[in-house]
Amino acid sequence: MILRLSDALLTNSEAIANGASGDGLAGINAVRTRAGLKPLAGVSGQALKDAVFNEWMREFAGEGWGFSTARRFGKTAEVIKEFAGRTVDNAKFRLLPIPLVEINANPGVKQNSGW
Repeated sequence: MILRLSDALLTNSEAIANGASGDGLAGINAVRTRAGLKPLAGVSGQALKDAVFNEWMREFAGEGWGFSTARRFGKTAEVIKEFAGRTVDNAKFRLLPIPLVEINANPGVKQNSGW
């Protein structure tokens, strides 16, 4: 797996938005500046989390990371509704289904809820 600088910078901003210490705008603004966008200012809390999510979706568009990013941010239902027009439950997509072969091999394994 290749880790790009923008991946590391947005991961840092995401961690700070979720409670780590530091400047949460530094990473996201470095990515935005490189892309020719205006830096963000005065953003914190949920607004910072939303900004980081939106920047992830733009920066890695078309690379196949959209679903896992939406799942990590708890926005799966919102993204599916916007782009596919379907209504789904966020809880279902929080965990992926356990393969049937694993459940059959070990009777102590229970399927994740929603699947």
